Amino acid sequence: MACVALGLVPASEAFNGFGHPAVITVGAVLILSRAFSTSGALTIIAATLSAFMNDVGTLAILLPVAFQSAARAKRSPSTLLMPMSFGFILGGLVTLIGTSPNVIFASFRGLVEGTPFGFF
Repeated sequence: MACVALGLVPASEAFNGFGHPAVITVGAVLILSRAFSTSGALTIIAATLSAFMNDVGTLAILLPVAFQSAARAKRSPSTLLMPMSFGFILGGLVTLIGTSPNVIFASFRGLVEGTPFGFF
């Protein structure tokens, strides 16, 4: 901001660097690492369970646990639920049965390519 105020950098170009994919990637990694560090084991459990169960079923199992853990720690449930949602998504993408669309895509690929996706 000082460079813009001093006229060293035009105001129209002051924030151009923030749109670069590298800056966005670093920001996303920092956000995700903070989320994983605050939610810890629940995210790993969510990812593992959702790889072998449907995401909705895994959510139904872990949702009460997340709310109770947040209440005991006197924290907002969102500090656990958002990282857990990333775990659900990651786990669902790992195996064929993780989410329903995986089965659909695998059968479509079987029609088009001749071989469907494997289990992992």
